[in-house]
Amino acid sequence: MESGPSNRKLGEPRKCYENCLALVDDRHTIYAGYTLNKGRQEDIFGNWWPLRMWIPHAWLVNRSRVIETTPDTWLAYFGIPVTPDELLYITTNGVPGEPYAVDIRRNLPY
Repeated sequence: MESGPSNRKLGEPRKCYENCLALVDDRHTIYAGYTLNKGRQEDIFGNWWPLRMWIPHAWLVNRSRVIETTPDTWLAYFGIPVTPDELLYITTNGVPGEPYAVDIRRNLPY
């Protein structure tokens, strides 16, 4: 688990998966997993959640430095390295045991 980003490559808000796929290069690795919000987070429907919770998320890593691709600031990151193809598969088909998947090809929440 990593805490706080040390660098940023800004992409679109609430589009971490698309941002990672667009910004990844030979120097960066995509990580997929969860990030801990700061206690107040807007979801994709514009609702604000007042509790700290682990949010499904993707980010880039350069060596051991977290590169956040959204304007959000997080408390911690927990995830595994994935290839671009694996991230695309996860976001369109879901992960066993995960109730939701985001189809980034259609920008729908399920």
